[in-house]
Amino acid sequence: ALRSLTSRRFQLIFADPPYDLEVSGLVQALADTIVTPGALFLFESRKGNEPFSDPALKLLKERRYGDSVVRLYEFL
Repeated sequence: ALRSLTSRRFQLIFADPPYDLEVSGLVQALADTIVTPGALFLFESRKGNEPFSDPALKLLKERRYGDSVVRLYEFL
């Protein structure tokens, strides 16, 4: 799906994938295709999941809501 968007660049990305979906390559795929440096990335996941530890991202905020956690990152 990202390949169809490669002619555009985005400054804000919202992601709320199914909690059991493997997302290990998501950050790199976004960085390589559709985001600009400084873009914001809002990601929701299950409470207990570790934040992304990727050099392309800086964690700005984290909020917990019941069984969910929402993290706001900035692409570097």
